[in-house]
Amino acid sequence: MAEGEPIALIIHAQTNPPLKELDEEAANIRDALLKSGLCEPHILLAASADRIFQELNERGDRVVAIHYAGHANGEGVLLPSGERSNPNGQLSHSEGLAGRLKQLKKLRVVFLNGCATRDQVTDLLEAG
Repeated sequence: MAEGEPIALIIHAQTNPPLKELDEEAANIRDALLKSGLCEPHILLAASADRIFQELNERGDRVVAIHYAGHANGEGVLLPSGERSNPNGQLSHSEGLAGRLKQLKKLRVVFLNGCATRDQVTDLLEAG
């Protein structure tokens, strides 16, 4: 795809306990998006909160879809902390994430593939 094309951000958040299906899921999504030609897939491996916000700062004006895969609960999604001392990851609260996503004017789809994300949907919808 040409530079400036729409982007689908695929957030691959591997934490403990490991989810063996994440690699295959990310690859399948990437392949489907490439085949469709709808948008350019960007896979963020070991996607810490800092890395996600950096990506949104750099390419947010092009992001039309976000797919999160990893552990989650009713309060947020679990992201790798980047610290060896914390292999279980760090919770990224849905209110903060929703506030940042609200700034993405072209964003149309947010897909949360994690346990207990129903309460997070309310935060996302309230943010618009």
